[in-house]
Amino acid sequence: MSRLIFSIFIILFVSCHPKKETNKYYPNGALRSKYYLIDEKIEGEMLDYSQNGKLVSKKMFSNGIQDGKTEYYYESGKLMEVQYYTKGERYLSDTLWFENGKIKDIIQFNHGKFNGSFTSYDSIGNIVFNAEFRNDSLIKVIKGLKDIK
Repeated sequence: MSRLIFSIFIILFVSCHPKKETNKYYPNGALRSKYYLIDEKIEGEMLDYSQNGKLVSKKMFSNGIQDGKTEYYYESGKLMEVQYYTKGERYLSDTLWFENGKIKDIIQFNHGKFNGSFTSYDSIGNIVFNAEFRNDSLIKVIKGLKDIK
């Protein structure tokens, strides 16, 4: 019986907060972005497009705050960057790619700050820079840019 009451409560609660689809447009009429609002806050997936209709980014939101995976794309449609957010702050690692599909950068974050390694590659996959950070401060350079202080 308590499960039935709980289920009814959840259904009523969700129905009181309907999602409102929101579309924004460029002056030329092309779709610029598409997202949903609940209580005037972005909720779920937000899609951004270029003026010629190509997908530029996919972002996840919870209660109006960026939360989850974010993807950015090249005009060609190839993946350019993946970021992760929790409660509006970057965490885990960002990965960026060259348009040829090779990894460009891998950057570790925690609480929105550089924390861990930052590695950059050239377009054929060679490491050109590698350093360690803690709370946005450079700890040591492992390879490249040896004159950083």
